[in-house]
Amino acid sequence: MKMQLVRIHRQRGSAIVETALGAVLFFGLVLGVVEFGRLGYTYATAVEATRLGARLAVVCGAGANAVIKTRMIALVPQLSAADIVITPPSVGGPVTVAINAGVNIRLSIPLGAINAPLPAFSTSLMPEFMATATPSGVANAICF
Repeated sequence: MKMQLVRIHRQRGSAIVETALGAVLFFGLVLGVVEFGRLGYTYATAVEATRLGARLAVVCGAGANAVIKTRMIALVPQLSAADIVITPPSVGGPVTVAINAGVNIRLSIPLGAINAPLPAFSTSLMPEFMATATPSGVANAICF
């Protein structure tokens, strides 16, 4: 009987240690999944930002480059104006809006922070004619 009590006494804290180790691994995995999900969301938002930029470039014309860059930066705050390239159309060619490769997205993964580079994204659209003002002289709200 005394031998059995000694065994029970020696293993009293083992359940707490096992739970702590399991919890660290579990929560580390959960935080890693959340961070990679955030990275995927940022990639998808960058694609949508280039689509919006191209659409604005087509509708508003070359004079709205500052507005286009401001709207794209509002969608993806990690961007700067230097990271966005707006190529005006050549004769019969498309308008192209691109995000340069190498913009870093900072991930806060457990056990260290990692910078994930954003790949280059671009969208090209054929130019259209849409006036930036209505016939009555009211400015197109999307352009300004």
